[in-house]
Amino acid sequence: MAKGNEISPSKMPLMRIRSVEIVFEDDMSCADTAILDRSLELLVSDSSDDSTKCVDDLDQPGERDENDYSVTLNAEGDLSDDTSISSRDNIISDNQKLETSIHQDIAIQKTNQQANDDNTLSLNISELGDSGRFTDPSSNDTAAAVTYNDALLSHLFDAINIDESTVHSTFELSEVCTENGKTKLLLEYIESDSSDSTAVCEENAEVKILTSIQSDIVTDELDSACDSYDLQYDSFVDMVDSVSSECTIPIVLRNTWFSYENGQQTITDINASEMTGRGVCVNIKADYHVNYTMVFKYTNCYYCVKLIARTVNVLEKIETPCVDVAPDEEPTVERVCRSLIPDQQFITLFSENSVPVNCRSSLEGVWQFAYQNRFRFTGECNNPDAQIKSCQTAGTQFLITNQKFNITYRKCPGMSGTFDGVVEYSCLGHWFVDKNHFFAVANTKESRKDERYRCFLKNRDDDLYIGASITPQCSTLKTVEKSPERYRITPVKSEVVEPGCRLPQNFSGDWINTANIDADVFINETHIIETYYPDEGRFRRTIYVCREQRDTRVMMARLTVDGCQKDYVCFDFVPQHHNVIRFRKGLAMIQSNFHTVCSWVQFPNKQQWRYDIFLKKDPSPIRCPVAGKFNFTQRGDVRFETRILGGVTLSPRPNLYCKINISDFSVCDTDQKTIQIKENYCLSVDHLGRPVDIYSDPDYKMKCIGYWKENLKSYLITYDELDPFSKYRCWVYQRADLNRVLMSQALGPYCDLKQDVTSWNYTEGAAVAIEMEEYERERDQCPMHFDDGSDPWATKENYVKIFTFSYSFWKNNGASMLQVTSFLLLIVTLTFCNRFL
Repeated sequence: MAKGNEISPSKMPLMRIRSVEIVFEDDMSCADTAILDRSLELLVSDSSDDSTKCVDDLDQPGERDENDYSVTLNAEGDLSDDTSISSRDNIISDNQKLETSIHQDIAIQKTNQQANDDNTLSLNISELGDSGRFTDPSSNDTAAAVTYNDALLSHLFDAINIDESTVHSTFELSEVCTENGKTKLLLEYIESDSSDSTAVCEENAEVKILTSIQSDIVTDELDSACDSYDLQYDSFVDMVDSVSSECTIPIVLRNTWFSYENGQQTITDINASEMTGRGVCVNIKADYHVNYTMVFKYTNCYYCVKLIARTVNVLEKIETPCVDVAPDEEPTVERVCRSLIPDQQFITLFSENSVPVNCRSSLEGVWQFAYQNRFRFTGECNNPDAQIKSCQTAGTQFLITNQKFNITYRKCPGMSGTFDGVVEYSCLGHWFVDKNHFFAVANTKESRKDERYRCFLKNRDDDLYIGASITPQCSTLKTVEKSPERYRITPVKSEVVEPGCRLPQNFSGDWINTANIDADVFINETHIIETYYPDEGRFRRTIYVCREQRDTRVMMARLTVDGCQKDYVCFDFVPQHHNVIRFRKGLAMIQSNFHTVCSWVQFPNKQQWRYDIFLKKDPSPIRCPVAGKFNFTQRGDVRFETRILGGVTLSPRPNLYCKINISDFSVCDTDQKTIQIKENYCLSVDHLGRPVDIYSDPDYKMKCIGYWKENLKSYLITYDELDPFSKYRCWVYQRADLNRVLMSQALGPYCDLKQDVTSWNYTEGAAVAIEMEEYERERDQCPMHFDDGSDPWATKENYVKIFTFSYSFWKNNGASMLQVTSFLLLIVTLTFCNRFL
């Protein structure tokens, strides 16, 4: 709303308005603002002094009468001895006062009790003053009280008829009343420090006639009200609005803040319009409602201050020195903040009226720690009793218990800087900067401000350390390893649970959980310890303790990752087969009743579901459910390719001529436990029918470690030590014909519910699908075998039986001598005949 010669809101100008005199009085109380700390009063003056050139230029000779009067707003005026002010009793007795809340702005009131049409002008100006009085020049002994509410000055004022007590119309302040096309009154600005008392006004500005929004209720009385108070009020509104509307500091920033700046403790007060030591806010820019860049005017220069609301209790600040702006330039954020360096060191501001917040998002868990403070002692103090504990108390009625955590320090022998003590911190909130996780705290037992506030730092890539500041500054924390005070933490469990049952003995050992990113699982008779790795260098450990067992269900107490509390989970195990344990896990519950925890409704009841699986970490191969020699075609995102296992061979391969090349899938070893896949295999044979491709090695070697049938699908788990993605692979297989088999390989050790034998892309969790056809040749010695996995507990190993055909063999089997002799004679005869045929 700035126009031409805009008046700075940091200076209180002198305004001269015909017919009304406005004076600021120092001895009255008012709101604490950056603009004015005085009270506003309205006073009638019949002074005929006309020292403003602008008014003289605008007034036409002969058009001013004896009722023309002026209004003066002077920040330095004093009305304590003014004899022209009527008493408040007379004000109340001679006038009827009407307050209206419509727009809470300016109300023009009219009464018929006065012969000269006494009127009252009511102003609601935010933060300008509390009280005032107004006197009509036509009757100097009559005055009316003016009330100021704590509200923003709007761009509207209302014309009110006192007799009817209703609002007749609403007018724009930028419009003025006219009579016969000529302006009667004009608002003028006069700088308080001006020596020539020359008014600043817009002489060529277009004057608009007051028009009513409710045109049907405009009356002659309303016209007379306009005639009595013809105002051009633009500049006055601009001055107030530039402070309260254009630059209103957000509520989240308004507070009393403590900071440590340039080695000194600093207290900063921020209210709706000003900041301690920086002046009055004149422009503001907000980004994402947490990042505010503001321009403050302080004396004759401007500050650019950028405040970042980290939490409700913490701000971070960067700023520029006080810069000058040319008189013809507007002090905008873009212009004043050009010299702001974005990567300068932040200054942390802590709220002195802090509101503690829940600590769960900042720090949750129990750790034993070893610590070092580079400014107090050398080395690292590692005491097994030193502990950090930040746990939630579920269901507590005292919220403060969940808003604090303790650090228990223990003294280390021979280290003078260490001590025994417990420090209690209340959490002030947390925030992230890239992968750095900051959280601020306040020492609940510390009264010194510089020792009360501290910052902590964690990193999502390195949760073995926690860094802490030793001053109320978060900018000193760059990395957790190089923090002024560093904690090397080890997670511990806060409770010990006694086991109440035993797991099956064949469960014991090391396993992996394919349902939890291949987590490491250790199982003994009473415990299951699961450790998974979110990324490199980080781990999370959960401990399950066997509490009660019935049929296939086992209720186990779970000591959670953070170590703060325990809950209860039910496992439904399928008896182990091969190298596989299949299980389902129910919902975690806080109570330990078996019938509640292990109720069947606690397991996820979906239309389609399957068991999760534990796989042996060092599996023993078993006989494959699919065996034989197959020619296959493939389709998929990750196909089988030709490669040389182990790198370049020691000697060159012989150059062979192949008539036919195929893709080969073979399970031909004696025990039928290894799958060999060669993407490009030479099918040619020599003149004796023997394969010529005897020197090439397979591209892939996989061991079968488990198979079963579930949901009418047959599943196979293979193990390949050279697989770069996952050593374990899940397959879905099915026999399509007497000599045809269909198989689909998953992307990892887990088969998706949507995967079937024809799945070939990632949308169904598959990597490749193959269609195989058996082609065993005479000299391959590779019999076909197929098992759909309906009974995975049956022992189906392929054993080699050697028959000796000796006399004792037949005798032990009940054969007579004559039968043996006849049988041997028949064999000799057949052998002799074959040689001569």
